[in-house]
Amino acid sequence: MRELTEAEKHEIIGGAGVTGALFTGISSIIKGIGSFISDLVNTGVTAGLAYKFADKANEFEYKNGSSSFKFSNKASVTAQNELDKKVADAKAKAQQAALPVAPTVSFY
Repeated sequence: MRELTEAEKHEIIGGAGVTGALFTGISSIIKGIGSFISDLVNTGVTAGLAYKFADKANEFEYKNGSSSFKFSNKASVTAQNELDKKVADAKAKAQQAALPVAPTVSFY
């Protein structure tokens, strides 16, 4: 082995190979793009299912990957049932009040 000269010590030879850090960076970018596309598709599917089932279900929950969607119509269904019951009771009372009552006749 020989000793390097001053010029050889200052000469830098590099970049001849691809490092693991470069591969890690590229794979991280590809993973991020894939995740973005997946989330975009899942959001579209979630919105489509919500539109399809919103008026047909009391409760609906959908989860796929990092996307999730949930809604519940329980409170509005309960309120509508109570309102319907009050309307039916009011109609029944109105019909009872409208029934004619036979006059009473007394003979003294």
